[in-house]
Amino acid sequence: MSIRINLKPKQVEKLVERLHQAYAGNHLRLVKRIHTILYAVKGRSVTDIAEILGLSEQCVRNYVSALVLKGLDSLAYQHPPGRSPKLTKRQKRDWPPWASL
Repeated sequence: MSIRINLKPKQVEKLVERLHQAYAGNHLRLVKRIHTILYAVKGRSVTDIAEILGLSEQCVRNYVSALVLKGLDSLAYQHPPGRSPKLTKRQKRDWPPWASL
């Protein structure tokens, strides 16, 4: 099954710019997500995109549908919810205490 979405040239430019930022920041998940969208813009099939990027077909569909529903805002990831750490960054760096002996 092939997914075809049409984006304006400005939107594609923004995607490519975000892709470069993701590569620079070493954000593999975002890199795969943007590549998925760019492959869909080129008209690649869901199966091909999933195989190329090592994703499931459902994941490819989810990425594309999120783009359709939320636009470029779908590329923003939020921090997962959970308890905040008890140790400070300095405490983590200095742990274990006997390592500095």
